[in-house]
Amino acid sequence: AEYMQDLRSPNFERRWSAARDLASILPHNAQWQNDQEFAAELANELESELINGPSGPQEIRYVHFIAEALGEFRSEAGIPALRKALSREVDRDVREAAFMRLGKLAGRLDGLHDPDAIDDLVATARDDDDPTIRVKATWILGRTRNERAINGLTSLVNDGDPEVRLNAAASL
Repeated sequence: AEYMQDLRSPNFERRWSAARDLASILPHNAQWQNDQEFAAELANELESELINGPSGPQEIRYVHFIAEALGEFRSEAGIPALRKALSREVDRDVREAAFMRLGKLAGRLDGLHDPDAIDDLVATARDDDDPTIRVKATWILGRTRNERAINGLTSLVNDGDPEVRLNAAASL
């Protein structure tokens, strides 16, 4: 609760420090990782920040930390917010954090079961302009343990990018 108060503070430095601390502490705090309400509140914070659009490097880093923290929960509560952070309009570093945290959630939750998240990952792996993001999306598809990802991965085996092809083949 204290961290959520800090994240809502009008003092940006306090908010930034709280987000950074959460991204560092959550990987080591099993009790917090299982707190569904905390995950939902943090997801709401990420969605709010994405709507407002972070404007400078510090604000972008703040949103990045929130996305990182969401991947540490054992909860699907953050998936819709992380999906919104995958948008091409979002800063690349925040997008990359969201992709990686969806992959981390897939590992923590024994797969990713949200069909819309799978569809987003397939579309990104296939169509994104950023080759690094495409490779990461392909790799994460393999971690989802979701049958819905198989068709997307199968089509990516013939992709023009050798890294995408490699990750697609390895994931199948």
